[in-house]
Amino acid sequence: YKARTKLCLEAHVSTAKGGGSVLAHVKAHVSATPEECVAYVMGSCTPVYFEDTEGEGVTTLPIVVLNNHHNVGCGRYSLPYPLKDREVVTSQIWEKDGRGSYFVAQISTETPLFPLDDERYTRMKLTRAVTITSVSATTSCVDIVGFTSLEGNIPSRVNNTFTIPANIATPMNMQRFFASIKDPASYRAETARELGLVLVWLLLPLRKNKAEFRKFVTDEIGRISVLRRAQAKYRVLDELLLNILRNEMSKADLNIRSPLASLTGNEAARIGSAFASIIVTNATPANAVDEYLRVFPAVRDLAKEFPWFVPMLSAIAQELLHDSSLGVAVRAYGTAAMSIMDQASDTYVIYLLFQEGRTGIAFAFACMIAANLLFQVLIVGINFRKKEKHRRRTIVLELLSIVTFIKHGWDAYKVASGETKEQGVAFEPLQEMAFVKNAELFSEALPGLVLQMIAFTTSATRSKAMFGSILISAGSAALISTCTTYDMDTSPVKRKESPAIYGIVPDHGRTRAFFSMFFISFLQIMARALTCALLGVTNATWLMTYLLADAGIFITYKSARRDLVYFVCMPISAAVPFSLFFRVVVKTIVDFSGNLTLRNPFEVGGTYFTFTLLTTQVAMIVVAGVYNEHAGGANKLDAALVTGGAWALSAAWAGVFLFFIAFQ
Repeated sequence: YKARTKLCLEAHVSTAKGGGSVLAHVKAHVSATPEECVAYVMGSCTPVYFEDTEGEGVTTLPIVVLNNHHNVGCGRYSLPYPLKDREVVTSQIWEKDGRGSYFVAQISTETPLFPLDDERYTRMKLTRAVTITSVSATTSCVDIVGFTSLEGNIPSRVNNTFTIPANIATPMNMQRFFASIKDPASYRAETARELGLVLVWLLLPLRKNKAEFRKFVTDEIGRISVLRRAQAKYRVLDELLLNILRNEMSKADLNIRSPLASLTGNEAARIGSAFASIIVTNATPANAVDEYLRVFPAVRDLAKEFPWFVPMLSAIAQELLHDSSLGVAVRAYGTAAMSIMDQASDTYVIYLLFQEGRTGIAFAFACMIAANLLFQVLIVGINFRKKEKHRRRTIVLELLSIVTFIKHGWDAYKVASGETKEQGVAFEPLQEMAFVKNAELFSEALPGLVLQMIAFTTSATRSKAMFGSILISAGSAALISTCTTYDMDTSPVKRKESPAIYGIVPDHGRTRAFFSMFFISFLQIMARALTCALLGVTNATWLMTYLLADAGIFITYKSARRDLVYFVCMPISAAVPFSLFFRVVVKTIVDFSGNLTLRNPFEVGGTYFTFTLLTTQVAMIVVAGVYNEHAGGANKLDAALVTGGAWALSAAWAGVFLFFIAFQ
């Protein structure tokens, strides 16, 4: 059994054969001291709280204290008709060990203190061991192992429906309780994140019933101290949170500029509804929250006045992004589908080339695909070779994603799910995704596109399938480049670390910026690939001379600026070849895709980046003339088509680029 929430560190459930009993192990962090957690488990601090939540089907009777370490309590649980309600009488004992941890034993018992009412209740059986240890001054780790049996003649499926959530929910109920009573002044980031996770965990099952959902949000705001105080000052908070947590996709209104003080209920509802669309267009929850704050002044005001709001919202975004069918699905399944479609089209082109007897180009294309897979394997090996937990299993899964061509989708899933860097892993998930994408661009996507264009321009048939494969490959490469740029540029961490480099994507109109960058990259890729293909068809020696001269100018430029050696620390004998290789890799990616992230001074630099973009367009027009003048063969393209196509691509690129710049 897997708990669908990050509130738990671990959650395991096993059921006895034939049903009737459930053994659960659950571990979670709770923002409370160990002593407070012991008081909760022993029932000493919760009667008023449970009276307030009786509508949820749980009733507790006053506990009977036998001594300072031992008490007896009774809990009653309402089950739907025709099932009989259950009750459990537990004897609870706690003790403190020599290391400061606490142990609480709970076991069902029979006692005259709580006589059984056979007409209304059936007695359950329960045995539970709770270990509570201190994590920090204000946080405890609660580890629970418990056995539950509803008793009576109940099918296992019905039994599991009630007992599994009840067993798993114990630490979450603790988190909910302490989030409700904690004083706003003592709220820290960890407590606020915990509150956000609790809200999502409670409310997601109710989303289909709008009336019940609204009532529950209102009740929780009234119950939780920090939300209650904020609601008392700003009466629109309930509408904002209600629509954030509802997470329903709709047309987002991103033009609400009202400050928090003058925000109306209708505006708050529209701002809350916009959160769902912002989530699915960002790679990480942090990026989504950052955009949300930048777009809406009222949300910024709320974040400035209440420090707990942003951590709470980040936790909500993380859970909603993972839960949303349009969140992780768009990133993971969409990226994986695009990658598989690209590989399928490439494979079909290789098949066509073999059919036409052009084995040289076909084998070269296949070698590029193999090189891409090899680069990805190398990245996985470097990244996970020192991973401390489940290293072999992780590497096997990563390799499986590579050979099935879903590595991009798997990386996107990890980033969108909010996975963080584990102990011993070399890269953050976002960095790993960027490295894998750039490796594919350099080793297979871009050179493979040039080979396809060469095959197309020299083919006697020039089939629609081959032309379609060229467009798919160019689109896939452009999407890889654009997503890499967009995800890195919109990262609040990157923007804070290097504000001069990251932040080209504006706070407003990010969808427009994304598509503008995609078409800039697509047209740049088509221009560079067409240049190389036409020059290679005309004279292969001229193509090699052009590429070597282009790379040589860049290396000379970097050497003259004393910036050749890459910034990775290593001996000079290894640093020079390493740097030469990576400078050529970066130069190739920039030449073809115009990746805006690589304009930073560590890579290409702004001046040379601009020079590269412009020379690519000029070179395409010049090479089109060279091809028309010097190329031969029966399958030569029409001169007017080549010249017109080159000028059209260049004009389209310039138009999209100016459009992108105009809206920054």
